[in-house]
Amino acid sequence: MTLERLLARLLSEFAKATDPQTRDRLALELADTEMDEAQEAIVKALRDPATKGHRGTLVYALQGFECGDIVPELIECVVVGSYEECEHAVTILHCLDAINDVEDRAVCRAAYERLDDARSWVSGWRQLAIRECLPMFKFAAV
Repeated sequence: MTLERLLARLLSEFAKATDPQTRDRLALELADTEMDEAQEAIVKALRDPATKGHRGTLVYALQGFECGDIVPELIECVVVGSYEECEHAVTILHCLDAINDVEDRAVCRAAYERLDDARSWVSGWRQLAIRECLPMFKFAAV
């Protein structure tokens, strides 16, 4: 089977998947293709309210992709996502060079402001994750 046919099959199955375990398995298989269409499908699922509470593997699957254009989604994973979502999002954010990989400085400023605001009402492991991410976007706050 060609990569294009495999990708088409995986994308079709992924779009239909409602079971979190099936969606997670397919997200990992899509990520292995390293194709832009795979990233787009995973990001779409990440944004879908129906996946709330089951996004950890979706975020993990994005680690092999360029994610400069989904910084707001990653920040939300850090601020309000599960522990798994948060940790995978922090990993992706560490791989970004926010100054160079995020084209819109306003996105970086909004990320910094969201993280800075959340510091006042989160605690525990999330507080540590936010403290870890804030310096990545501080340049945009000035």
